Amino acid sequence: MKSSIRTFSLGALLFFSAPVLCSEAQNDPENLPKPVEQLFEKELNQVMGREPAAVDTSKHKAMLKEVLDLIAKGSENVRFESSLLFEKIVAPSDVIQLIEALPLYSATPPAQIAIIRALGKIGDPIAFGALKKEYTFKNKPVQLAILETFATFHDDTIVPFLSIALRDSVDPDVQREALISLGKIGDAQAAYAIKSSYNILPPGSPQVTAQWALDLLEGRHDKNQTDTNISIGKKQFLYYKGMLYFLYRPVPLKNDEPNPWLLVCAHGGDFNVEQTFDTCFGIAKQYRLALLVPFFDPLVFPNYENFNIGGERSDKRFFELVDHVRTAANITTREMYMFGFEKGGEFVQRLTMAYPDRVARSAFFTKNFFNPDPERYYPNGTKPSPLAPDIAVDLSKVIKTDFAILIDGPMGSSKAYKTYYGALAAQAWKGEQTSRVRPRSINQDQVNLQRAWDAAHPYLFSTCS
Repeated sequence: MKSSIRTFSLGALLFFSAPVLCSEAQNDPENLPKPVEQLFEKELNQVMGREPAAVDTSKHKAMLKEVLDLIAKGSENVRFESSLLFEKIVAPSDVIQLIEALPLYSATPPAQIAIIRALGKIGDPIAFGALKKEYTFKNKPVQLAILETFATFHDDTIVPFLSIALRDSVDPDVQREALISLGKIGDAQAAYAIKSSYNILPPGSPQVTAQWALDLLEGRHDKNQTDTNISIGKKQFLYYKGMLYFLYRPVPLKNDEPNPWLLVCAHGGDFNVEQTFDTCFGIAKQYRLALLVPFFDPLVFPNYENFNIGGERSDKRFFELVDHVRTAANITTREMYMFGFEKGGEFVQRLTMAYPDRVARSAFFTKNFFNPDPERYYPNGTKPSPLAPDIAVDLSKVIKTDFAILIDGPMGSSKAYKTYYGALAAQAWKGEQTSRVRPRSINQDQVNLQRAWDAAHPYLFSTCS
């Protein structure tokens, strides 16, 4: 991005004289002197606060293009900051410009996704045809964004299009996104589309998403249900604010027995919460632990593994649930034992990183390792995100927390794992601390839930690491 373009965006586009920038920053698009969000905020607020007649249409259009170019060509952080800015400044009158810009950014999916989300925010049915056409080019991140935003439109042809997308795709992620949008549309036609496609869906995430959506649409699930009558000594499935969870609380052997500790097991991307509970149940019963397995339903928490930032936060709902079962079932929850597999492993990994004070011990298997990069925004690094400013990672606390990274051969040699573990080791060396982080190898050709748990529980409940 040339410095003259940036100066034009700040001065000519926003009706204010451009601030003086150092020459080094002007010549380097990856080294903006401030985040784009901060750089534009004062001027933007004044522009958007004017009467509509006072806004110069040509300047506004040029500003949109300037921000889109930053999304397309900037560094990761600049793309993120510019996307937030773009979402703030788009207006219903921009719909034609956005439709025209959509194919122009076909080589840069982040810019296309920003346009798609802006069109969804506007919700004008005139954009539906352009989005359908762009969907046919089969760029997966763009397709997922289009399917997600279709739930915001009101057009008679949306449900048939989602139904066709659902039946024609063999990609579980695409199927799930189509099902989520159908579930959010929620009319009789959408329910029929889900029912008629159910038998061709593969097991796991697509079928679970379809069944959950149908349960909601057909009134078999109360979004506000909270169960307060919790039995002890048996497996139960219960609800907290409409969130399903499985719970076991052991029977006290004597009147003055302390409250049991809590073991949390997080399900993977197949959403098989009952299998996860059954896998962990025997050990929980042996050690007289309470066992909690929450179900992060795909309609409310589609990205539960990274706390679903930008939507309803899965970490906040999880801790609400933990507080509820602590009171309702007399369970010790100040610190918890935690285990997660695949996406559930990523969730437990992030809980361990963001909330180390709540972890007694944890163990997780995941293919997506957290990157402890302080210069990248969460969830891609440890820099607090404007979407979740409360999530802060203190590596000096993390390395003093007892947790095991479960790895197989391919994952142990992966760049993502080496980056993750290397950052933790570097923090220990820098702070002159000993690290309590323990890699543990799983000597199996194929790692599944049971094999991961078999490697995890000896670490979680042994007296040595």
